[in-house]
Amino acid sequence: MIKYLLLVSLALAALTGFAGGIDMVTLLTDEEGRMGEKPNGLVNVGRLPDTGPDVKVISPDISKEYQPPVKIDVRFIPKGNSRVDLSKFSVECLKIIDIDITDRIMPYVTEQGVKVDNAKLPSGEHKLKVTIGDNQGGITQVIFMVKVN
Repeated sequence: MIKYLLLVSLALAALTGFAGGIDMVTLLTDEEGRMGEKPNGLVNVGRLPDTGPDVKVISPDISKEYQPPVKIDVRFIPKGNSRVDLSKFSVECLKIIDIDITDRIMPYVTEQGVKVDNAKLPSGEHKLKVTIGDNQGGITQVIFMVKVN
């Protein structure tokens, strides 16, 4: 009977994706997360380009602080008759030295947006800059903060 219950439990875990725990996507290492921010004189305070697709950050809510894992849900909304051009997509974490995390997040990107259910980020405040373009040469950049406890 115990063997049967164990087999049933393992089968259910495999079917629901919970075998071995939650798979987390490491977007920043602990070492990268500990990097300080740029001094104010080195921050580009100009207006960010917004001629490409609209970018809507669904999650995280910048007014909240999260426990890991963090859900990242960003939508790309094309303007007019344009189409999202993923070849112009990038994500950087803005620290004293900007960290390009595009390759880490690219498997979770489609023309509709970015969706990572279990993003691993170290404790702290992390500014992420998302850049996306369209097939008509438009570029949009947004910066948002993720606060992790």
